[in-house]
Amino acid sequence: KFIKNLPKSIREDIEKNGIRNSTITTVAPTGSGAIVARVTSGIEPIFETSYKRRVKRNDGYGKTFDEYKVIHPIIKKLFDDDKNLPDYIVTAHNIDPFFRVKIQGIIQKYIDSSISSTVNLPEDTPVETVADIYMKAYKVGLKGITVYREGSREGILISDKKEEKPKVKVVNDVQLKIVPTDRDLHSATTEPVIKIDEPVAKLKDLPQVNPGPRLRPIRTEGVTQRIRTGEGTLYITINEDDEGLCEVFTAIGKAGGHAAAQSEAISRLISLALRSGINPKAIVKQLKGISGPSPNWESGRLILSTPDAIGKALDDYIKERGADLKSNGEDAPTMQFTMATETEEKNPKVKDFTFKNIKTCPDCGGPVRHEAGCVTCPGCGFSKCE
Repeated sequence: KFIKNLPKSIREDIEKNGIRNSTITTVAPTGSGAIVARVTSGIEPIFETSYKRRVKRNDGYGKTFDEYKVIHPIIKKLFDDDKNLPDYIVTAHNIDPFFRVKIQGIIQKYIDSSISSTVNLPEDTPVETVADIYMKAYKVGLKGITVYREGSREGILISDKKEEKPKVKVVNDVQLKIVPTDRDLHSATTEPVIKIDEPVAKLKDLPQVNPGPRLRPIRTEGVTQRIRTGEGTLYITINEDDEGLCEVFTAIGKAGGHAAAQSEAISRLISLALRSGINPKAIVKQLKGISGPSPNWESGRLILSTPDAIGKALDDYIKERGADLKSNGEDAPTMQFTMATETEEKNPKVKDFTFKNIKTCPDCGGPVRHEAGCVTCPGCGFSKCE
């Protein structure tokens, strides 16, 4: 019908020369575009009179969002807010889905390609209803149809959801509320903490919950590994107790130096995490790959920094112990390096691993000076030239 409604001259040219484009008209997605342009969204009905828009935070992990409540610009212009709206103001969730398909089928007769329009359904919509909508769309001649059931995937536009009730577990006639913990250390796996919902008897039958890290035994056994880093020679001691890995000690440079302080802080936190039940492989995953100012080659592999060296040493220990070591995590990904075939000036991807990037002394941890192509430490006399 679209071709029939064209001017006679254009139809004659098409009949004489043909038409190059397979499609001429379409209806593109207009939901977000209408909000930005502050206009109506055409065939796409208003999703909500007010809604939440989620924007991902730049937190390094991409798992947190900022939420903003926004009133639809048309509603804002006509009614100022979305309270006490007249009955003729309806949203996508209030429109009969089969009527939506019928209207889209009428408009499809005048559109060459498919139409971007989403049929929004409640979260409790059965599968049979979704199937009927697709069959209805096929019968009315639609070239495409989108069906979205609330809660089926995470997106930018979300509606207010019902408050979820906490999970409850019954143990020996005792109701226990299961709540998440903050002990996950990004990606490590931990058991949920079980709290008593009401004062009850039979406390001896309740599951035992570890309130904190386990105590360090008087005697532990382990190994010490030496790794040469760009900040100096690092000695890493990894110890075990009867329950698995329990502590990590490190020594580098002189006592009181920057490198010694940083490595000691890292080893203390690792020890605390290990005795708190954190999976050792999750700790390795967090440490390996951290880059520093002075990388160094050691036994055929690149040591990027002191944290990277500690992570590699811990990974080596876990692999050597194998099945004898208690661990239920996934292996940390390994880093691969390819030798560059171009110079640094020609290839911006080539990283500089020379001593000109070093900022702290490998021996004492103090600040260094860069003079005449050499690195010198005024504190201990360390010197290194290119």
